[in-house]
Formats: sequence, C-alpha cells, structure tokens
Amino acid sequence: MKKPIFQLLAALLLTALLGASAGAQSTSSSTASGVTVALSTSGYLFKVLPPPVAQPSPSPTATPVGTATGTTTSGTSTPVSAYGFYASAWLVNSATTDIVVQFATPLDATQHLAFNLYDSQNNLVWSSNTGVLTPQTITTGTLAAGTTWYQHVLVPFVVNGQSLASGTYALDAVVNGAPSFGATTTVLIQNIPASTPTPIPTPTATPTPGPSGISGTALMVLPVAGANGTTSGSYSMQPLPGATIQASGTNGFIAQAVTDSNGAFQMLMPPGVYTVSGLPPAGLSIPLKCTPRSVQVTSGVITKTLLGFEPVPTPAPIPTPTAAPTPPPPTPTPTATPTPAPKPSPTATATPTATPTPGPTGISGSAVAVIFGTGSTNSTVSSYTLQPLPGAIITVTGTNGFAGQAVADSNGNFQILTPPGLYTVTGQVPPGSGLNLQAYARSVQVNNGAITHIAVGFEPPQPLPTPTPLPTATPKPSPTATATPKPSPTATATPKPSPTATPTPSPSPTPGPTGISGSAVVVQVSGSGSANSVGGAGAYLIQALPGAVIQVTGSNGFSTHVVADNNGYFTISTPAGTYTVTGQAPTSSTANLVCIPQTDQVVSGAITRIVVAFKPALATAPTPTPPIVTGS
Repeated sequence: MKKPIFQLLAALLLTALLGASAGAQSTSSSTASGVTVALSTSGYLFKVLPPPVAQPSPSPTATPVGTATGTTTSGTSTPVSAYGFYASAWLVNSATTDIVVQFATPLDATQHLAFNLYDSQNNLVWSSNTGVLTPQTITTGTLAAGTTWYQHVLVPFVVNGQSLASGTYALDAVVNGAPSFGATTTVLIQNIPASTPTPIPTPTATPTPGPSGISGTALMVLPVAGANGTTSGSYSMQPLPGATIQASGTNGFIAQAVTDSNGAFQMLMPPGVYTVSGLPPAGLSIPLKCTPRSVQVTSGVITKTLLGFEPVPTPAPIPTPTAAPTPPPPTPTPTATPTPAPKPSPTATATPTATPTPGPTGISGSAVAVIFGTGSTNSTVSSYTLQPLPGAIITVTGTNGFAGQAVADSNGNFQILTPPGLYTVTGQVPPGSGLNLQAYARSVQVNNGAITHIAVGFEPPQPLPTPTPLPTATPKPSPTATATPKPSPTATATPKPSPTATPTPSPSPTPGPTGISGSAVVVQVSGSGSANSVGGAGAYLIQALPGAVIQVTGSNGFSTHVVADNNGYFTISTPAGTYTVTGQAPTSSTANLVCIPQTDQVVSGAITRIVVAFKPALATAPTPTPPIVTGS
C-alpha cells in the first residue's frame, strides 16, 4: 500500500510544485497513530579518498569538497563533504492532539532527535550525543498537533581518529524518550586506495578579483514648499535609515540589505544585471515609494548607485456636481392675448453612482519542503511528502516594477499585498537552516481586488545535464570542371560552374517528454478559520481527490483534459506554452467543491509538476487577513 502523499501541510491552496528532483536520496519513514518519522541522507554510496579527514571543532565555515563522492539511488554521483555525509530527520504530528514526550536528559529535550550509526555487526560506531555530558534529569517536551520537529547533522567519515571501514552501515534517527519514535536507513561506505600522484607543475598565481556587488545610499526626496502653499520646483534630499533594499538579478540571484543610520547599504553578488528596488521603513508619517532601477554589476567591482524614495502622490478629489441654474421666465409679448407663455422645466442633474471599493489585491500561500521518494525521475514521481517550511523567505517581482517580500510563519504561511500584474515568485530556505533545497521560480497573475493563492515548493536542486557536442559536418570537395574549347577557331568555350557541396546535417537530440503532471487534492478546514484565507486560526486537512477532471487550455490553442487516478495523480502531454489549469470535482462527490484556476508555463522537454486544489464553496467571501509584508 502506498504511503499518503500529504503527511502534513498547514497551507490552504496548493497550486504549483515546480522543478525536478536532483535524484532520489537514501530515505526512510515510519507512520504510527498520526505521527510520521522521516529520515533522509545525501546519498547511499559514499566513496572516500585517502587520507581520512577528521572534522575540525568547531565545524568549518567552508566545507572542503572533492575528497569524497556520494551516489544516489538513481545512479547520480556528486561531490559531498570531505568530513562526512549529511542526514536529516523530521518528526511530524499530523494528529489533532498534542504529544507529550518524557526525555531522559535536557539535551535530548533540546535536540528532540538523536542519530546513531551501526556497523554490519550491529555495533554502535557513532552517535550524535557522543562526548556530550549532561545530567540525567527527566525533561518534558511537547510536540503540538500539526507541528514538526526537525534535526540536521553531519555523520563523520572519521571517528576517534580512525576512518570508517568499508561496508554497510545502518543509520537511525530516534526520539530518546517515552513514547519513542524512530526511522532507519542504510548507507554504503567504500574507501578508495591511494594512488601515486603525478607531479603537477606549480601554476602561475592568478590575481584574485576583488568583491563584486552594489553599494549606495537611500535618499528621501521631498519637494520644497513655495509661496501660497505651492511647490517651488526644487527638492530636498536626506538619507533614509532603516529602508529595505533588494536586488533581483536576471541570473536568479537575490540579495537584500537594510540601510544604516546614514542611509548607506551594500550587497555582495555575482556579476549580472540586477533590478534594485526598496521598501521604506515602517512608522513614517509620509507614505513613500521607490522607483526601481537597473544596475549592471561587473566582476571585482562594487557598483555605486543612489536610490530615491518619493512621496506617494495624493489623488485629486472628485468635484461635487453643481446643479444647473433655473432659467428666468420669458417676458410676455404685449399682444391682445393676456395668457403668458409657460415656464420651461429645469433640467435635473443626475446623482453620480458610487464606485465600489475593490478588495485587497496580492499573493498568499504556503512554503513547503518537497521530499521525493525512491524511484523518482525527471518525468515521474513515484512518491513524495510535503512539509511546511517556517522561516522561508518569499520574494515577488512584477513586470510593473513592484517588488515585495515576506517570511513564512510557524505554519509556513505568508501573504504579500501587491498591485495587479504579472509576478515572478521565488524563495530562499530559512537562513542558517543548512537545508539543500531550491525554490523554482514561477509566474503568477494577480487580478485587481483578488488574493491569488499559491504554494512555493522547495526541492533538492537538479544538476544540469552535460550537453553532447554535435558532430561537425565536413563539406564534400567541389570538383573542378575543365572546359574543352570547340574546334572552331573563333569560338571560346565557357567553363561549367562548379557544383556547391551540401554539408551533411547534424542529428538533433531528441527532447524528453513535455507536459504537466501532479495531484488533485481537496482542502478542508478543521477548527476555526476560513478556507479562503491563509494565516487564520485552525488546521487544514489535505486529501487526494481521485476521479477529478483536470482541464488544460493553452494560449497556443491546445486544449485537453484527463481524469485523476485512484491516488489523485494525473499526467497530460502538451506542447510547450502557457496554460490555464482548471478542474471539476468527481461526479461521485457529494461535497460542493470548486477548483482554483492557475496559470503554468510548460517548457519543451520538461514535465511541469503542479498541485490542483479544490475547496468547499462558500456563500460569501471571507474577510482577508492583514498583510504580512507590503511593498510600494
């Protein structure tokens, strides 16, 4: 029986799961009574080259790479840390009640999860708590309903000065308490014999380029008042401390800084073209806006720039319509008839109709960590689990120049108010988390007066394939035609033109499958809170929706539909292009469900993964939650 796709997701509407897996890792999970323990490592086969490298204390800020390689279950071999391999474990409480654990020591209560490594004879060779002295005091810890405990460690290749022997090892992650939970996985370690190195000539030292980035000053630009309340046409400029400055590059790199007391800022980044924008500090009496600007960053150079913040223009008041004056009665004509002419009726002035105020506009949703199971490839996913990612940084950048940012709350939820337009949504893992996950950028259309709900998926990075060079076509030599003159003494023979050689065309590589795949799910609310809002109180139950009809309609004219299987999965082959994805609830469903439409981009040779969310229909629209972060 397959494990559930969604163990826990404190999100409202999932509308996209982007990118491809970097190859399956060594993973293990167990589920009991609403509690799931998941264990994942950075590979299953680790080839270690001599000499063994012991991990310094404290851990280095830059981990050497190249003396060991890890191989995933899909066969991909990638460099790993010279000191060991990484392991991550999650303990998820998907039940509706809290879990109270009695830990043996305060250290166990702080770390929640401990890691142990056993050899093939079941002997303990390493533990994450080895060498840590702590009093044996029973300490209570509580895993609240709908929350997760997470731990991430580096399992060393060298223990007590000795490198681990080649062989099979069992790694487990357990809760050292009562009740106890745990999961186990297997890894292989292979020590490569040393070879005699070939002397390498000393290379000529290449000068190290200096840092590259952007620095400058944020200025508040205010018009100078003139006589009689008018502006003089000149402006005053003063530094703006506390402003948030953000640079978004066409290379996908994003940097952020906060101006100091003098309004100065600096951000280091790789070379490229960046859009620099900013948000004013909170608490200003005058609303300000920043006009984004494009900055070119060159290698080894700090580019200087100025960023101006100007007052938001106040809209002119709508003039009150003035009633038309009543014309005077006409002067009677002195004739024999004494009857005066009738007075004309005054023209009525129409009362202007009040324009309804649109609701809030922006983007809300959830940041989720995507864990792929064994057997996943670039075009199919055999199994995966989704976990909330609190503390993730979500960034939106619009084609209209607007940029905003938010930090996901403890349930992974976020909300950013924006003007209407087309936005690119990206994300970064929580700072200091050590997670090797990547959020793939996606396009989102925001309409006036509507909150667009999405999910930002964080996946292991997918290495780019090495392109195969195309064979060079060799043109055939052109034969030279020799003209033979006719025997006539006066006639001159005209030489025939040499035929042009046609190069042999190079074979084009066959692209992979193209289309959309994913899952149909239904989102239900348990407890208080609204299914149309994100960040409200209550918990959310996410279930697969077998039999849902998924419809895709492309701007290229392509249109088709498919029915989700018994696990809610579906796959649709399409040409490359932009598609609107909608759905209909199964005909057997008794609930009144509606599907949230979404727009997705399909690239040639790639399968775009999404989640199509259905929610219960509501009679009235809920009141939106206040924004988490807004930008100008």
